[in-house]
Amino acid sequence: MAEAPRAQGTGSCRVLLIENCDFQAFPPGGQLSFSRQMLRAFPGRLALVGSTTGAEPTGRWTEKEIDGRRVPFFAVGRVARTAAKRWVPARLVFFLRLRGHRRGILEAGARHAMVLAPETLMAVQDWSLEICYHFSGIENPLAGSRYGWARPLAAWFDAAHLRAARQARLRLVHADEAAMAALAARSKGILQPRDLVKFPTCVDPAVFHPMERAAARRALGLPDGATILVTVGRISRNKGWELLLEVLSRFRLGSVQLWFVGDGEDRVALERAAEKMGL
Repeated sequence: MAEAPRAQGTGSCRVLLIENCDFQAFPPGGQLSFSRQMLRAFPGRLALVGSTTGAEPTGRWTEKEIDGRRVPFFAVGRVARTAAKRWVPARLVFFLRLRGHRRGILEAGARHAMVLAPETLMAVQDWSLEICYHFSGIENPLAGSRYGWARPLAAWFDAAHLRAARQARLRLVHADEAAMAALAARSKGILQPRDLVKFPTCVDPAVFHPMERAAARRALGLPDGATILVTVGRISRNKGWELLLEVLSRFRLGSVQLWFVGDGEDRVALERAAEKMGL
């Protein structure tokens, strides 16, 4: 049988890594960090499907330079580098763009894919790919959505997401056994604990690595005598940043600094709240 044509430069051995990011710097967070870890772990084996924040063309296979290496890249659309709330959820936009570019993406000839988000999995579940699905979180993302109209759809979304996860060949979860059992119970029989593979949380060692404390403070411009509190992760109201600000505001803890390492959809709200509290 004649082999189907493949997009230039993608190669038959490639695995599609599909995530709504530019695979370089945006949007910051765990899914981008995981994607970059996979690029380091499988050099030359991945073809990237995502979004562009730059000048790359959209709707066709091209190449993108990442850490000095040329990688096959298909941008389904262009996104602005902002954490501000959009009129239309980024999840929905990416879902629709993936569905619209199915034919072009599959021209790469790949048979396997690594998927990092519920909406991505739901978009590609009928593409005849063997999928490794990485649960970036085990909570229902619509349960605490910033979009009020989306919250009533949370139960439907959760069931559809877990049904799609059942079709994946492999399911990786950042959670302990109790949380994995709770996820399986929530699925009402769609998933069993044995269907889930416990997977360690990934970090970027180029950013997070041991360093002598005084040297680290000098490099970051931190005062020697101050007590530094650090919170690492997406700046989202669900993670409790309002409580942290309230503690600092109420108790006025002297030479204490609170540092947020990360970014997210609530950054502007956090900055406004801090200013209002005089912090």
